[in-house]
Parts: sequence; C-alpha cells; structure tokens
Amino acid sequence: MEEEIKGLLKELGLNGYGVGAYLAPIKEGSMRAGELAALSKIPQPGYTIS
Repeated sequence: MEEEIKGLLKELGLNGYGVGAYLAPIKEGSMRAGELAALSKIPQPGYTIS
C-alpha cells in the first residue's frame, strides 16, 4: 500500500525527497527538522563555522 501512495504522490509532482518528507511525519509523528531529514534521507548541506 505504501508503494501505491508513493506512486500517487509522484504523480502529483513530488520527487523522491518530497515523498519521503511528506510521509515521514505521517508514519512517525511530530519531529524536528533534522529528524525528518534523516528519516526521509534528505541530504543536508555541510556547515562550517568561521
């Protein structure tokens, strides 16, 4: 069933990252942005402090 939902979300125009970001809080509940990024496998930029 999850694959069908992912397919429908992609038909609506979401890419793989968008699908993951949409579904992660539905499956896991409330979370912080970093947790969402990790669960949905969204790459994060590296930060450096000068």
